[in-house]
Amino acid sequence: MTTRLFNLESYVNCCQYANQFNKSIDRLTPSPGDLPRGYKNLIKDFGDYRYLNQPIFTGHYPSKLAVNPTETTYMGTQLSTGETPRLFIIPDTIDLLTLSTSNFLASQEAYLYSSAYHYWNNYSILQNSQITRPLLFLNLDNWVGREMITIEIQNNIPILKHQTPIKHQFNLNTLDTYQLICKDLASEILATYFPKLANTSQTLEHLANYLQKVAFFQQPIINQENITFVSEIWHKSRIFYKKVTVSRQKIREIILNRVNLNKIKNLIQSYPQYQFVLVSQYHSLIKSQVRYSLPGVICISSQLGEFDRIWQYKQNHGSRFHLFGIYLDKIEFKIGIEGQESWIQLTEGDIISYEGESRELIGKIPELDNKDTFRIPQDNLNPTLPIRVNGADFCKDDTPQDYSISVVENEVTEDVEVRIKFTLKPGSSPLLEVEDIKNKYHIKAELTNRIVTVKYYGYIPYLKLSQTRAEKSQQQVELFRYNGDRYQTLQNYLQEVIAKLDRIFQKNSPVKRRQYQEFNNFLSKMTTILPKNIYNLDVLQYINPEELTELTQILEDDRWHQITKIINIYPSNNIDKTNCVKSSLIWVGKLYKFSPYILSDFYFNQSQESQILDDTKINYEYFLYLARTAINESRQQQYFNLCNNSERFTNEGYMWGYGRILLWYFNFQDAGNILNYRNHFRQILEYLRQQNPTSLNNQYKQNVFLSLSYLLGFREFDAGFCQPNSQEYYLAKEVINRFADDRIMLNQVSKEKSLNQLFEELIEGKSTETDCDNLVQGS
Repeated sequence: MTTRLFNLESYVNCCQYANQFNKSIDRLTPSPGDLPRGYKNLIKDFGDYRYLNQPIFTGHYPSKLAVNPTETTYMGTQLSTGETPRLFIIPDTIDLLTLSTSNFLASQEAYLYSSAYHYWNNYSILQNSQITRPLLFLNLDNWVGREMITIEIQNNIPILKHQTPIKHQFNLNTLDTYQLICKDLASEILATYFPKLANTSQTLEHLANYLQKVAFFQQPIINQENITFVSEIWHKSRIFYKKVTVSRQKIREIILNRVNLNKIKNLIQSYPQYQFVLVSQYHSLIKSQVRYSLPGVICISSQLGEFDRIWQYKQNHGSRFHLFGIYLDKIEFKIGIEGQESWIQLTEGDIISYEGESRELIGKIPELDNKDTFRIPQDNLNPTLPIRVNGADFCKDDTPQDYSISVVENEVTEDVEVRIKFTLKPGSSPLLEVEDIKNKYHIKAELTNRIVTVKYYGYIPYLKLSQTRAEKSQQQVELFRYNGDRYQTLQNYLQEVIAKLDRIFQKNSPVKRRQYQEFNNFLSKMTTILPKNIYNLDVLQYINPEELTELTQILEDDRWHQITKIINIYPSNNIDKTNCVKSSLIWVGKLYKFSPYILSDFYFNQSQESQILDDTKINYEYFLYLARTAINESRQQQYFNLCNNSERFTNEGYMWGYGRILLWYFNFQDAGNILNYRNHFRQILEYLRQQNPTSLNNQYKQNVFLSLSYLLGFREFDAGFCQPNSQEYYLAKEVINRFADDRIMLNQVSKEKSLNQLFEELIEGKSTETDCDNLVQGS
């Protein structure tokens, strides 16, 4: 018996068979995160059909008339050995609980995760690559979603970590890219050999589908400058076959025009802590360009390589040789120890299940020298054992679960000493067995719904806000630590900016218009050179300067104060000068906590500030600059004092900054004296109460409701602030009612609840922990 291999992750194979059996690829394409059921059903229906696999390269044809030597073939790839009839490559993202409850695989079918397959298929290359970081496989032949699973190699075995998937925002559209490449190649062939048919859409579509049907890029293309093959041309309901020649260079150009290496580069740079492995059918055609554009990335082919040999080895060694492992969930249970509740983790470190095998773990108490027995007291023979999985409540249908334990005997005259065992298996709930040490009693354990007491909030707890700031700072710093290239790029860019300032102000000669334009353009490059990262944050946002000492050394250079010469040209009627001032404000603001190194305590003088505050061409950028650099109480107080003019509350830029200072920097616990929060809260609400919601732009409404929500943080430290029956409370309810029909959405906070709904729930003390977590993501 031999095994046939089916790669359910490969849209290339799916397109091939869809065209072979006249099926719609759209109907076979799975939704992100779903099992590829359509493709699997196609294999079920046609997997045992023989069909003619006609060679398309002329070198495979006889030189004279002969009986056709081509043999029929089946779907899939025939391996040389194997006791399992079919082996399916499945997406890494499908956890075994989903797989085991889906009835996706039949009894004579086996599975292997996609990354594990490509690891073994290119085993020699990866072994020689000196890998020191966890792997992320990025496969351009797969239906690439926005979630990836990290792979760690232990004893040469790939281990998948399903508990912490990598969720990214890069849409690579690999299927669309493949179809466009086939269409572009078909267009090139028609333009060269059939120019009169080049604009015939049906001819073009047929030839593009033919290239997919024969899996053109997976054919054993020889390394020659020109590739000659037989094409299939549709014309007026008839099929013609024509020998055509296309240069490898032209094919390479077509591929590189469609494969977005820059987007792939941005994705890779967003996760520097991982070693990326790029898998592609285009490998042999574009490998040199990929290595140049994506240095450090391991590039491998998706075509069958070493896996057949590995599969033979697996058949000979069985369970002694594992093709993959999965990190098991970390299980904790809560018990009472000396009158205090404690969470007991079943094991220290990670537990691995190889190919879905079960593992039995016994609970031990580290505080009591790893004692592995527990006592069920005689006066409570039906205790409840709360459990957590990976640090979170174990849930079924979104309902937290506890294990309910009961000693079923009628007469129990003593405390019962027990041992707690959990059986863990990927794809199953953790199974609890409570074993009586003396073997006297029968003890049952079953999962039951937890009786949950939900905690509601009327404000965002300051501890949550502080912890979020610290977490984001750590995340930001780690991105630099793991990505030396990105960090070096920032340092190089800062050195270039200071050099540019030197050239502009050398010899104290007058600055020319062209120099303002050039400096403006150069400052604007920062967001291109260093775009927002995977957390949708500016690169220096939340970071404390002491974490990146190399940057502070660059910014301590006295020459940076030359930038004040540019800012001080305001006000000016010259548009280039004004634009340069705006860019400088944005640029310095995006240094965040690093900004004092450049402008130690710089604000416009009173004359300048009075003009800029009312200058609609620049005041928006000015307010954003002030907010980003309001890193201490003095600067925060200066910003809030601008509210002495109540019209500031009507300004979109000012309200953006007001809310961000509260979110990023403000100390609610100790700095309430620098902000007249009660007065501001009432002034904002009074203004909103008098407005028609449709007359206000959406960004202003987002910023003002975020600011109001953050101001409620003072409830934690001021028991009289905005309480029921207070003036603030009634005013807030009026505003809520006025905006009731206006769903003010901000997806960064929530895709389900509007900002005005979140504010209403805070006012009423009905905000959940999740709502509070979402609101602190508003930056």
